[in-house]
Amino acid sequence: MKKCPKCGEACFSLAGDAYDSVLYLVNIEDDGSPTTIQAEAGNEEVENTDWHGDVECSACWARFDRASFQPLQHDEPLLPYTVLLLYPDYLASIFGQEIYRDQVYARNAGEAIEFAQRHALKANDVWAAEDGADPSDFYPLFTVRGHWEDLAPPELQV
Repeated sequence: MKKCPKCGEACFSLAGDAYDSVLYLVNIEDDGSPTTIQAEAGNEEVENTDWHGDVECSACWARFDRASFQPLQHDEPLLPYTVLLLYPDYLASIFGQEIYRDQVYARNAGEAIEFAQRHALKANDVWAAEDGADPSDFYPLFTVRGHWEDLAPPELQV
């Protein structure tokens, strides 16, 4: 199990989402995989959780890249993004008119698009290995920093 190189703590916070984005307390195994200790809300499901972002030490708040466990500078925070993706023709009822909206946390817009594309495949029960689908089949139309909501009346939302 990995420990914070700055203070020795073995408990980290990590963002993940099964249905909604939740902050989890986790241990990080030597292979980089997280083991859940507790969800922020206390009763979140963790079986199908998509882990994303960086880990943060729960004692000293030092931030580390989850994959490499290299320290991150304080100017590399996870930021909220809203991403709109165009459904690919093989999934859309009317190609060019169906959009997938996702809200993610990422270090930059490129990473936000990658996370949203993977979420779109999973949300539509499309798996790249099985169906020949690729996350990049969901074409990015718009990416903006912040979690934005559609204010249009429900009957006009896409």
